[in-house]
Amino acid sequence: FFRAQGAHHMTEHHPSKAAHFRTKYRPVHQIKQIFTGTSIALASNQSFVLCPCVDKVYMVDVASGATLGVFHSAAEEDTVLSIALSPNDEDLVVCSKSAMMKLCSVSKRKGVQQWKGHEICPNVMKFHPDGSYLVAGSADMTICLWDVHGKVLGQRFKVPSIPLCIDFHATHSQLLAVGDQVGTVTLYHTGSRTVLHQLKNHFSHCTSLLFTAKGDRLLTCSR
Repeated sequence: FFRAQGAHHMTEHHPSKAAHFRTKYRPVHQIKQIFTGTSIALASNQSFVLCPCVDKVYMVDVASGATLGVFHSAAEEDTVLSIALSPNDEDLVVCSKSAMMKLCSVSKRKGVQQWKGHEICPNVMKFHPDGSYLVAGSADMTICLWDVHGKVLGQRFKVPSIPLCIDFHATHSQLLAVGDQVGTVTLYHTGSRTVLHQLKNHFSHCTSLLFTAKGDRLLTCSR
């Protein structure tokens, strides 16, 4: 973590002038390695961030960089490949290379239960907006909806290609968008287990997607 030194000159009211930004920084806190790849999870109030590092997930205070807790994968040296944090910042699901899924309590800083839900570790996971269940997409060409506390499989969808990104609609909570490896975006209705529509406007991997807050637009990105 670094803090800037010196003056900062802004020119937002003078677009013709070049902006001058700080170039000198002094270190205010140093932390050990806490991240080795894949996605991170940021708390809803932005107070802490969860960072996968080999077979652990570090809980790091955003303001100070201090480590608040450490969560372990299902087995020692079982590399963490994906994580998901519930909207209330209480439930953390950690999925590792062995395809084991582990539910952890963030407030208690410990694991609660674990199970195996896919043949291959999910590469993308996300909680429903109300936190009632988790959706996980895997390279085994399936998307599963889980009641994480009961380890109950609610639904399983077969998909045409490896899912890479997912998002729920802002107001229609049973509408799920899935972007895959061949660039297709599929809209599912989780209640009726039906495919509503497929968008095939990309020519390569659909790497990310997001419904707008009003839900009237779906933004998708591709390589």
